[in-house]
Amino acid sequence: MARKVFDEMLVVAVLLCFFGLGEVCGDVGTATSYDPPYIRERLISCSILFDFWKQVNACDLMYVFFFFDFYFSATKCPGYDQDRLPGNGLFVAAGDGIWDNGAACGRKYQLRCLSGVGRPCKDGSIVVEVVDFCRVRPCPSTLVLSNRAFDAVSKIPHARINVEFAQ
Repeated sequence: MARKVFDEMLVVAVLLCFFGLGEVCGDVGTATSYDPPYIRERLISCSILFDFWKQVNACDLMYVFFFFDFYFSATKCPGYDQDRLPGNGLFVAAGDGIWDNGAACGRKYQLRCLSGVGRPCKDGSIVVEVVDFCRVRPCPSTLVLSNRAFDAVSKIPHARINVEFAQ
């Protein structure tokens, strides 16, 4: 008898997960937020560049251009700059657990808040796009949300929340 009730409950849970009913049903992790600027600065002051240039010989020229391009790129995901970030502001930087050596770039996740200190969660879910790799080591969370994305799921700014997310 107890086994039959358990089996019926399992079937109902699986059906709820597959048909959604507004829920995410995916992986569970943590989320924090990060402040602008979301795009790292590409411009270098002429005086800094000139001072640096005086110290470089011709053999190091190729390294210099690589160095500046690498360290002053827009995001870790290619193709994202200020004009190409998602227009709705709902984007994230991926933490180590989902970065997958850059394969996470461009992935979209449906995300919802599960819990946190002070009951921060808002109802509903949002869809976010991965545009960057977490800039802090070690990364403070699974996903680091833009302020607009974080505000859409949490009532408390700059909190650490538990989230459910699915691709």
